[in-house]
Amino acid sequence: MFDQTNELVRSFCRVAREVQDPVNHNLRLRITGAREESNRQYALPTGSDIAGLIPGDFSAEEDGRDIIINHREEGLQRINCLNPKLHALQFPILFPYGEDDFHLGIKYNPVHASLNSKRKNAHINVEICHKGRLIKYLFKYVTKQRARDEIKQYLDCRVLSSFETVWRLFEFPIHERTPAVVCLPVHLKDQQSVTYNPDTGLQSVLEDPEKAKTMLTEYFTLNRVDPEARSIPYADIPSHYTFHLRPKHWARRKQGNVIGRIVFIPPGTTDVYFLRLLLTKISGATSFEDLMTVDGYLCKDYEDACLRRGFLSDDDESQATIGEVGQWGMPTLLRSMFVLLLLHSEVADPRKLFEDNWKLLADDLCYQTRRALDLQYFQPPPEFLRSEVLKHIETLLHAHSKELANYNLPLPVRDSDELLGNRLVCEHLNYDLCMQQRTADEIFATLNREQIEAYHNIMESVNSGVGRFYFLYGHGGTGKTYLYNTIVAKLRSQ
Repeated sequence: MFDQTNELVRSFCRVAREVQDPVNHNLRLRITGAREESNRQYALPTGSDIAGLIPGDFSAEEDGRDIIINHREEGLQRINCLNPKLHALQFPILFPYGEDDFHLGIKYNPVHASLNSKRKNAHINVEICHKGRLIKYLFKYVTKQRARDEIKQYLDCRVLSSFETVWRLFEFPIHERTPAVVCLPVHLKDQQSVTYNPDTGLQSVLEDPEKAKTMLTEYFTLNRVDPEARSIPYADIPSHYTFHLRPKHWARRKQGNVIGRIVFIPPGTTDVYFLRLLLTKISGATSFEDLMTVDGYLCKDYEDACLRRGFLSDDDESQATIGEVGQWGMPTLLRSMFVLLLLHSEVADPRKLFEDNWKLLADDLCYQTRRALDLQYFQPPPEFLRSEVLKHIETLLHAHSKELANYNLPLPVRDSDELLGNRLVCEHLNYDLCMQQRTADEIFATLNREQIEAYHNIMESVNSGVGRFYFLYGHGGTGKTYLYNTIVAKLRSQ
């Protein structure tokens, strides 16, 4: 296509034909940089206008802005950025006809821009692109949009390859979930959510028995009619049965791999939280009342049933709750949950619960401390992080008029900066542990036999806590400092 429309390509083709003759090997192609008439910037170029074949030496005629193309010459040549054909050579697709780019003497034609604006019914921004990076800016300016939602922008502006495009044209599936997860609801008796058409009368909704059925109520019904289901916990029912919507009921699964997950209930929701606890511990319940019955006695609520069954005799459930949420929740959520457990649950030993989980609650405080000190690789002492967690918990308890002492929790160190130590020492401890380990490994691999022997003796003394004194003696350049750096990098990595 270019050899038919682009004058630059035609000029190169002409040169290629001429140099086939050995006599013409000293021909040169000059792409002129000067323009006698500036009105050509809006017209297509011609071959005689932009290039010419010059035999022999023509340095006397050369303009500093011309592009000179030799048949063969040692070294690289720098092209003047003021040549109007510079970018047409670099980006032939953007200049398919070999049009002029920026050059000296170019004139802005407001009439031309105005006519283009009216013709395109749009604002036209005129940019002089005389550098390669300005080409990038021009395309960014053209394609930029107003501030939009990031997800919507990704969906609208994503570029699809040819393979992805064909896949979507044939409507092949583009994602899958394996295994499928069924979300199992938990609700109190007669407190389930009901959806209905707004045009339907309220009385007909109340009289429709299908509206009151849920996965949980039909789980009780399944246990009453199917003895095999009574040994399966509520969370595992979807693996063995399928829930049908019309009519709503559980039927034995014939195919597929499905798992069930009971919806998360925060501890502060009392009755629903303890109902969920009973559903995870007890199999074969046939009604809400059946869950509340312990040894023939109907408990007053679900919490009482958990107490009588021994589910709340220790803090295993609280430990499990923090561990479960710790897999996906942020530390701020974990700290709030810890306070909710203290306020609304029967925690047998709050101090032990804190000591077992404070590192999980402090997961973000290390990063916050680094930002506050402006030390990217600093490792705050554990005592400092533990004290900061207690301060955050204390603040949350104050919102409920409670104190740490009410739950036998330790008090934080009020001046936590003392635990960080000297600022100068902190700055010297600000190094990347992984980088130090790589440095130690790389240097250790180059030590000689005597250096390795000294290295092992010194490291053994440090690791065992014996604290021996060592003196390395040798002439300059024998590798004493090299060994020192190896030992220091290894100790810093630990």
